[in-house]
Amino acid sequence: MTMRILIILALSCSIACSMSDDPVDEQATSTREVEPMPADIAQARIEQAMDHATEFADRQEILAEVVARCDDNELRSIAAYNMGIAFIRRSSDENPSYTDAIEWLRRADTDGTSAELRVRARDSIGHALYLVAHSGQLTPDAIANPTDLKGMKDRLVEQLDKLIFSARAFRSAHDVDRAYRPAIENLERVRREIQSLREQIDALEELIEQQREQEQQRQQQQQQAAERLEELAEQQQQESNENAQQPPQTPEEQKKQEEDQDELCDQTQSEQEELSNSQDESQQMQQVQEQLEQARKAQEEAQEALEEGDTERAAEAQEEAAEALNEAAKQLREMSESEGTKDEESESQPQQGDGGEQEQQEQPPSEDAEEPSQEISEIAQQLLDKERRERERRKARRTPRIVPVERDW
Repeated sequence: MTMRILIILALSCSIACSMSDDPVDEQATSTREVEPMPADIAQARIEQAMDHATEFADRQEILAEVVARCDDNELRSIAAYNMGIAFIRRSSDENPSYTDAIEWLRRADTDGTSAELRVRARDSIGHALYLVAHSGQLTPDAIANPTDLKGMKDRLVEQLDKLIFSARAFRSAHDVDRAYRPAIENLERVRREIQSLREQIDALEELIEQQREQEQQRQQQQQQAAERLEELAEQQQQESNENAQQPPQTPEEQKKQEEDQDELCDQTQSEQEELSNSQDESQQMQQVQEQLEQARKAQEEAQEALEEGDTERAAEAQEEAAEALNEAAKQLREMSESEGTKDEESESQPQQGDGGEQEQQEQPPSEDAEEPSQEISEIAQQLLDKERRERERRKARRTPRIVPVERDW
């Protein structure tokens, strides 16, 4: 029997991105108690099915019948192989069929009696698995503007696991025929991608750790700011009570009241500026800033009323300022507790591995292999560089600037 009926729709090295969730056609793969199909008829049917003019539905029906009825293992494996290749060729983003393709190709490998057919079937399984791995690849926008580093890492870990299965399929093809160059080249290419993915995952883990430390630091700063605002609110309420119950009687007492109020106003402004430098643009922080602005306006009104000697209006404005400060402190504490809850949830979630025992079975690329693609690792490095620059800017803002002055003595 010649291999001329093995109509090979060879896969090119450029791989499209698709994924299949379609179930295998049970009717096409089920075995039936029917009259066996003679070998010559099976050969003719395979040639008919693989004619370019044959529609996919007709091709699927013809090849499935050959697999179900023909007693010749080699012809059955040829039909199954061509069915798998047809499903790969048919697959697209809108109509993924890789699961069907893999099932047919595995059957071709199982029933195949020639090494040539089995190695091609296993190599094609590797291609299909490779396409599945790249079907959920991150978009360039998601990489350039990451909002969920942990989610990005989880998707990369999932892609890594799928690539490992692809590498194992290429390796099994190499085991059948060590001289089959496409399997060797594909195995090395997938291993390089696996290495690049691991580098990116490592970089993301470092970013996630930095992000966690920043969240803890922000949580601590929010708690400390809330405590200071509560102290300010208490002092402001005390000033209001004194003006309401026992207004200042002498000019010295009135001046002391004005100085105390001026100091409270300065402290509120200082807290407002420090919080604005935190680069927190969340809605809750905006509400905190609005409360602090409201407190400052009330404090300025209290200052103006004290200068005019209107202690009743000053007391009302001071009480309003105290309420705004307390509300700002309350919102900061809620933000801090929310950050702490997120940290606890993140720590309680089980960490996914990046391949487990499967990755340990994969050997590193040979020394004479081509240099691995640096596209993924460069993206990871860009994320790290961006985070370092932002951290340096934050540090620079917190560092007081020393201004030299001339001696006045």
